[in-house]
Amino acid sequence: MDPDRAERRAARSRRARAAALAVAARYDLPTGDPVVLGDQFSVVLHLRPAPVVVRVPTWTADIRDAAAHVASDIAVGAWLHGRGVPVAPPSADVPPGPHERDGHHLSFWTWVEPDPAAGPVAPKVQAGMLRDLHDALADYPGPLPGLEPVADDVAAGLAALARHPGVLDADGEARLRAAADELLPAAHRPSVPVQPLHGDVHANNLVTGRRGPVWIDFEEACRGPVGWDLGMFGWDADGRAAVADGYGDVPAARTYSRLRALHLAAFLLALRDGFADTEGWDPGVRWFVSLL
Repeated sequence: MDPDRAERRAARSRRARAAALAVAARYDLPTGDPVVLGDQFSVVLHLRPAPVVVRVPTWTADIRDAAAHVASDIAVGAWLHGRGVPVAPPSADVPPGPHERDGHHLSFWTWVEPDPAAGPVAPKVQAGMLRDLHDALADYPGPLPGLEPVADDVAAGLAALARHPGVLDADGEARLRAAADELLPAAHRPSVPVQPLHGDVHANNLVTGRRGPVWIDFEEACRGPVGWDLGMFGWDADGRAAVADGYGDVPAARTYSRLRALHLAAFLLALRDGFADTEGWDPGVRWFVSLL
């Protein structure tokens, strides 16, 4: 591990945590014993014993508008909660935000205690829940971006290749660039119907509490083809079968599954300056490229 890079990550996390706790103290929330729930692209803290979670984007703020994404996260989460959709809603105990402190944009959420007896949510169940989520989101009235931020992330990743020679061999780089040329039009100008989406569907964005699984993290909510939200299911036969069983027909499923892989490869490349020493980072880039 590169000690300088690791210290930069730690320093950024400390600043984000300090900002979160300073705002929490303003609302008399407990700050003496927070539990770190996440600390990679965002700092996420449970302010125990209060039923409140605070989330602070950190590294993703380098490549996107953190304030806009936090505001969208809260708006979509609150709207869905009001319609009875299983989500972890913005906090009702304190103003959920967005809050700004020392350049950090943060939000407060309701803590959902994970059920220790619950296993992973089966892919078929995830797909069915996603169908229900999409049905509810179809009427969401608020403004959302299209998939242009995805295209921006891909552009940032391609630009990072010059800073990081050797992550991909010549064939891998050629495959990545060819995929970008082929697939980015599907982000800019989808040829299939679009609707409001979660934007970042994966197993870690479902938390199973004692009342069952709930969706979290609408920071990437957008308008796009439903295939974007189902992209990760398309990477293997089991995932495709789960979608067929739990969701049904998905227009342009293969295209958006590949676009999802392209985006994640590029996203990792764009953030490699801060994470190159992280175990599995470069193999992750190469694995996503292999899916193209």
